[in-house]
Amino acid sequence: MICIIADDEYLVRFSILDMLNELNKKGFISIKSIRQASNGEELLRMMLEEQPNIVFLDIRMPGIDGLEVMEQGRRLSPDTFWVVLSGYTEFEYAKRAVTLGALDYLVKPASEEDIERVVHKAAKKIMAKRIRDQVSLERCLLGISHGTVSEEYDAFFTEKWVFTGELIIMDTHLLMKEEYILQHTVIHEIRSWLKDFSDPASVGGVSVLDDGNIVVVFAAKSPSAAEQGLSGIQVYLNKKFNVLDTLCTQLFSNGCNQSLSVLLKALQKLTKSSWLRLLYGLGGVVSSHEIEHRQQHITGDMRILLNFYRIISKSETDPATVVSWFQNHHNE
Repeated sequence: MICIIADDEYLVRFSILDMLNELNKKGFISIKSIRQASNGEELLRMMLEEQPNIVFLDIRMPGIDGLEVMEQGRRLSPDTFWVVLSGYTEFEYAKRAVTLGALDYLVKPASEEDIERVVHKAAKKIMAKRIRDQVSLERCLLGISHGTVSEEYDAFFTEKWVFTGELIIMDTHLLMKEEYILQHTVIHEIRSWLKDFSDPASVGGVSVLDDGNIVVVFAAKSPSAAEQGLSGIQVYLNKKFNVLDTLCTQLFSNGCNQSLSVLLKALQKLTKSSWLRLLYGLGGVVSSHEIEHRQQHITGDMRILLNFYRIISKSETDPATVVSWFQNHHNE
């Protein structure tokens, strides 16, 4: 969670900062960063940079009126929740702010119970929205893959997004039924990670292509946010699933696409080159640029490698044995 405290009184800002840090230490909430602003202009600059989850806003600050700050700030960061800070004499003014979209209002000085209550209220709404967006993205992934959804008319695409993603190929010597169960476990674990992913500027989804390979896609408002999500899932999968009897090789698309359909076509294209993971070692993370470069330098060896790949794909070979064999005979 990203928070901003906007108040012209330093002691008020420090008090709320201290309470938020205490809640974070106790594990009640997970706060990525807390920033402070002493006036409306400073807050609006931060809004554009940070896209915060929650803003604590003093209703009476010098310069821009509190309600005007809210109105401008909501355009800069539409998903931000606003908590209005007010004195007893500004009660009606604070109530008006709530009717304009504020999550809640607190009478100064706010207590730790007040802060905890509104933060938990915001956290529940943030999580609910993340789950809705994740479900919507996954529905689009399935629909576009099967030709039943056009992103042009889907509600998820009413805002401008960029997309990036990767293909996950599981190599295992498990029987088909056991492999099917394992795949569902992997998908469940990825969904849980995506749900808890802390970056408010992106949302992730997981799906399965017609050939049975898993795809993970990130939608974000900026390329950096999308690529941060992709990097996070790669690290997570490397730690979680690269065990002896199952290896997850990750083939990712370089850069971002303005279209989810274009990204999916690029990932589907990667499945046709997935056998090249034999040259890199199973369980690695390989970019589409690396694969294209390697393909350009393979000529007569390609048919031999493809035949070898078909043989090991149809046998109950331990992936770790395959990796070891390639390490020992790489030059051959």
